[in-house]
Amino acid sequence: MFFKTDQAHTSGPEGSAGESTTETKQASVERLRGFVDERPEHKYFFNGDGDRSFLCRPNEQGGRSCVNLMLPTTQLLAEMQKLDYFCALGQNPNSSDIECHRIS
Repeated sequence: MFFKTDQAHTSGPEGSAGESTTETKQASVERLRGFVDERPEHKYFFNGDGDRSFLCRPNEQGGRSCVNLMLPTTQLLAEMQKLDYFCALGQNPNSSDIECHRIS
């Protein structure tokens, strides 16, 4: 299950015309860190399938701002832990979203 997102706040490797549709894992890690560094105090949510994940946070309009990453969820979890976030399944039994909260 993937997040329903506000398209105006979604970015990903598909980019604009002329940009490559492939992205290295290292580039995805850098985009992940930049996205989290913008709002480190927010709660983050992620989900994914295969080698693709979506990382989201609440935005000012009541929706979610998300970034599309070319990372498996296991690597996304490891990267969030390196950034001092504790991640676990959320309380909604109908959702497989992982929630992350900063612990430092």
